[in-house]
Amino acid sequence: MTGKLIFKMEMYKFFQNRSFLITAGIIGLLNIFSTISLINAIDNGASDDLSIVLVALVPLQYLASILIMMIYPLQAVTIDYKNNVMAMMVASGVNRRKLYFAKVGAIILSSIILTAIMVLIPIIIFTAKINAEIGLDRVFEEFSDVFSSVDLNIPLLILLVITTYLAGLLLMVFCSILSRSVGKAILVFLGVSFVYRLVFILLVNTSSNVVYYNSFDGANEVDASALNSLFGTASIINAVFIALFIFISLKTLERQNL
Repeated sequence: MTGKLIFKMEMYKFFQNRSFLITAGIIGLLNIFSTISLINAIDNGASDDLSIVLVALVPLQYLASILIMMIYPLQAVTIDYKNNVMAMMVASGVNRRKLYFAKVGAIILSSIILTAIMVLIPIIIFTAKINAEIGLDRVFEEFSDVFSSVDLNIPLLILLVITTYLAGLLLMVFCSILSRSVGKAILVFLGVSFVYRLVFILLVNTSSNVVYYNSFDGANEVDASALNSLFGTASIINAVFIALFIFISLKTLERQNL
């Protein structure tokens, strides 16, 4: 079986996973209602109990969205161990490396779809409101002026965000392969991620040089060139961890008695 067929099979399983899709859909609807209520509350004040409740639930709903996005990668791997799918696929001659990379690719795409279901429409609504009130051109111009004034490297910042996300996701996949069950995977992930973040911070602090200096008004400011260097250094360290997580995941998967 080719990696492309495995990927298609993983995506088919995702669309058949109705519990996650229904949960994401419900959270998405609540996020839409809460976003509309929040906008109305900002414009006119919360005029009824339902609006007050929906606005108050905004942080909890977006926290639930984050939890779903965190739990799904763990569940997507461990469910195959629980249902003996991994064992059957390996027994049928599927290459474990192809299985790993196809599953990771499917998890990334599935996570993007889940995120879109939960937060895309609220973001569009909020963006439309900003466009109507201020104008997106003016907002982008203001952001551009801010980043230009501090001379931040936007591509490096984007690269840091992407590598941080991939490192976290691949760590989840490794914990799932190691644990083989959702409950254990969550506990292992919490412990390993704490160590990972600690090591990451130590490596970044020892290998970067962010310089603070006093401006004319006495406020502390950051040396932009050093901050850009920090973005680049952190991205490289993330890339090393990404390679490490892939390596130990493959080694663990290859040595498992499925």
